[in-house]
Amino acid sequence: MTELGIRKGDKVAILAENDFRFAECLFGIMQVGAIAVPINIKMGEEILDYILENSETKYLICTKTFEDYAKHATSNKLDLIGYLILDNQELYEQKIYQKAQLDIVVRVEPEDTALIMYTSGSTGKPKGCQLTHGGTLWMIKTTVHSYFVDNTDSSLITGPLYHANALWCTFYPMIFCGGTVYVRSGFEAMDALKSIAKFKPTYIAGTPAMFALLLRKIAEKEIPSSSMACLRFLVFGSAPVSQKLLNDIQAQWDCDILEGYGSTEAGIVSCLPRWGMKKIGSIGIPFKDVEVKIIDTSTGGECKVGEVGELYIKSPALLSCYYKNPTAFAKKMKSGWFTSNDLVVMDSDGYLYFKGRTDDMINCGGENIFPKEVEQLLLKHPMVADVAVLPVKHPLKGSAPVAWVVYKDSEEPSEKGIKDYALENGPAYAHPRRVFFIDELPLNGTKKVNYKELETLTKEELPHGL
Repeated sequence: MTELGIRKGDKVAILAENDFRFAECLFGIMQVGAIAVPINIKMGEEILDYILENSETKYLICTKTFEDYAKHATSNKLDLIGYLILDNQELYEQKIYQKAQLDIVVRVEPEDTALIMYTSGSTGKPKGCQLTHGGTLWMIKTTVHSYFVDNTDSSLITGPLYHANALWCTFYPMIFCGGTVYVRSGFEAMDALKSIAKFKPTYIAGTPAMFALLLRKIAEKEIPSSSMACLRFLVFGSAPVSQKLLNDIQAQWDCDILEGYGSTEAGIVSCLPRWGMKKIGSIGIPFKDVEVKIIDTSTGGECKVGEVGELYIKSPALLSCYYKNPTAFAKKMKSGWFTSNDLVVMDSDGYLYFKGRTDDMINCGGENIFPKEVEQLLLKHPMVADVAVLPVKHPLKGSAPVAWVVYKDSEEPSEKGIKDYALENGPAYAHPRRVFFIDELPLNGTKKVNYKELETLTKEELPHGL
């Protein structure tokens, strides 16, 4: 990195598919005291330009896929002094290996910024979360301790290394404890299953959608479930998990399930304990050194046990600021607490349960409807394979839920059957007013359900609302 002209405090962006060289560069950047800026490869050119400019990136490391963009970026703007193509092996070795100075020691303080990770920008332009060296190290140590992993463990990474899930749940912890990491270029269900059978990792982490796709391939008899016997535990994160999916996994694989909660801004917050009481469907108990409280969104008072409210967080891993956007950061902080916009409930044992987002909650004629709870209900229908629920304008009630359903293919889909099931088994006000059928739910680059795309499809179906 020093040979490239990178010095302490410089920002180095990585725009690349998963690759062992991605990992090498990530560590190299941090070793010289520079700041890594991993970028979501699904971003459009306009957003890429914004991130590079906003972060004041000095050097861009990318794969050949993005070489044209790198040429555009270096010739047109910004503080960029150059770029490096990762998968040009000869040039990479010449730049990195042959001139590497492995004895370089750059002093960094715990409060120094290690990474700037940009949010998805669902409500405006992406914000750069400044994550510190101290917070990063705390997350790594806490994850290793929570998972009870050591140098005999291994993990398979199929999720993108630019995303917090892959970094905090697998990559960093395995490297720290001397374990082994198998990195795939991306997620494809059959490739992931074959890789598990071949490399025999002791655990894998991913989104619910990824695990659902793995189960679907196993159900199609393309690979035996016994090939997964090496797995001692699975880690769920980044999105809510349905009870049906958890039940299906437990029926297939004899291993522990650790569901957790975290975010780019707050880092890792909670997880089900590897040993001890398991409460399937819970996002676990807060990690040591993490403080949480649950606040009633109407009164501003603290919720009692069993009451739903917004999760407030204090953590060693909390971002230090949004880069060059202190105003947005100040809005997220209240008296030293980070406001998550996530709705949760805590039981009498201190276990947390995710209920939805404050901005996802549907106010239907004065009744609060949590889309996740409607999804959980519909997933109990014997013919529903997957479902996503979102709000639509209603002429009398303000808004009401509609559902996009992946139907099991043994019968003709029935909108009336789904609506009747919801009316018979849940509160009437929460039943979906319309049901649309789709072959599979669209996913974004991090393998979460792409609700933006579903919103677009819904507007096409219901341009004027209900």
